[in-house]
Amino acid sequence: MNAFVKKEIRLLMPSFLICCALALPNLAFRFHPDGSLMGWWWFMMAFVFSGAMAVMLALNSFGAEVSAGTFCNLLAQPISRQQIWDTKISLLAAALFIVGVCWSGCGIARLMMLGRELNLLDLFSGVITFGLVVFSGGLWAVLLLRQVAAAFWFTLLVPGVILVILAAFFADQSPEFFTGLTVSVLGLYSLAGFFFARWLFFRAQDVQWSGGTIVMPEMRDMAWFKSASAMRSWRPRAALWRKEFMLHQSQFVMAFVLLVLHLGVLGVRHFCDLSHSRDLKFTLEIFWGLWFVMPLLVGCAAVAEERKIGTLEGQLCLPVKRRTQFAIKFFVALFLSLLLGVAMPLLLEGTRILPGVPFGSATLQKGLTNALTSAQFDFWVAIGILNGYLPLLAFIGIALLIGGVAFYASSLARNTLQSLAPAVLGTLLMVFLLFAAAMPWGRELEFLWRGPLAYFIGVPLVLLTLVALAYWNFQQVKASAQMGWRNVLAFVLAVLKTSIPLTMFFIA
Repeated sequence: MNAFVKKEIRLLMPSFLICCALALPNLAFRFHPDGSLMGWWWFMMAFVFSGAMAVMLALNSFGAEVSAGTFCNLLAQPISRQQIWDTKISLLAAALFIVGVCWSGCGIARLMMLGRELNLLDLFSGVITFGLVVFSGGLWAVLLLRQVAAAFWFTLLVPGVILVILAAFFADQSPEFFTGLTVSVLGLYSLAGFFFARWLFFRAQDVQWSGGTIVMPEMRDMAWFKSASAMRSWRPRAALWRKEFMLHQSQFVMAFVLLVLHLGVLGVRHFCDLSHSRDLKFTLEIFWGLWFVMPLLVGCAAVAEERKIGTLEGQLCLPVKRRTQFAIKFFVALFLSLLLGVAMPLLLEGTRILPGVPFGSATLQKGLTNALTSAQFDFWVAIGILNGYLPLLAFIGIALLIGGVAFYASSLARNTLQSLAPAVLGTLLMVFLLFAAAMPWGRELEFLWRGPLAYFIGVPLVLLTLVALAYWNFQQVKASAQMGWRNVLAFVLAVLKTSIPLTMFFIA
């Protein structure tokens, strides 16, 4: 095995391992008596996050070269472009094939354990079609746009637009006809995208800017504009806020495109009869899960994008306190995570996502009025009122968790693409720790702690540790392996400090 093949394997290995790990939640889903899925969090990991990581795996082949700035060096290697293309395509196809086998195998094993009927033809046609779409889309989008974040959304949204158009015109046909038409159209799209990507790669050039200054043309007869700019007041914090929102402008563009596509999905679900195609109905009903990817991308671009474009060092030299800069960057990432990950799907889907939550303000206002007008404030009455909003609070907590973990991963990475795999892995690790803390409480096991004590001690300590580490990482201009190992050591110590007070509490 030569050095070039080894390098390509190392390039795909992190995303490949995470994709294989995200296939395991297929072994945990269950069904309600009416046939609907039970446990939507496992479903989100198995379908939404697994699909998103499959897209990232396809983007990694050329996207990692573009993000790291080594694409021009790749073209200058003493190797024919045909050999480079064949090596990358072969390894990527093999990786996606193994991921598809793992995902399908886990799903089939779970259905067999539950004793449900298996439709292998629909399963394999769906997995193969999705794999081909991701394979070709990840190639042509990166080679055409040279931006990983934009390529990610184009890889997902272009087939989504095709699917919505087909559903709008042919959803009333028989399921066999619609399935065959969808597979045929997406197959032709994948074939065209593959040859388009090949054409782009064999004609790709990477010429650096040769000089000159790009300026806006002078605007005459605009004296009012000159006087306004001459009299402007200096507001450094407002400029930092504005700069942070501008850093995520590509995410705003993609969120608008996703919004338009989501409105199209709502129109198809409302005006078309989807009872003939169960798979299409299932796909359109879970479309809102794509909004959960927005906090991931927003958090991953917060610090890593500054390192990539070389503006982090200049920002740290500004006459503004570093903790102020960090706080602005962190709160903008959390705000956008809530806006794009919670507010948008709830605004578009309404109570269909959280059917048990009383979104009407009358219920909440009446309960709070009764609690406040009593002789003394009844704490348990207020807790009872908020109890109905626990699903909404959990929904908000998941978006904040994804955005916060992605922000922390971004502080460790050199570019956005490099931070995506650690962000997904960190999210899974945090979910595992929360479930592990809840297991003794929910299963009534004889453990060192019982009840929600682990949440009151462990969760705040771990979160404060991650925020402190992100602040320390933010001040490092260059990310290195030594910085990563220091973070791992600090996180392990934080977990140990969490368990020691719990142990001492029960020993006492």
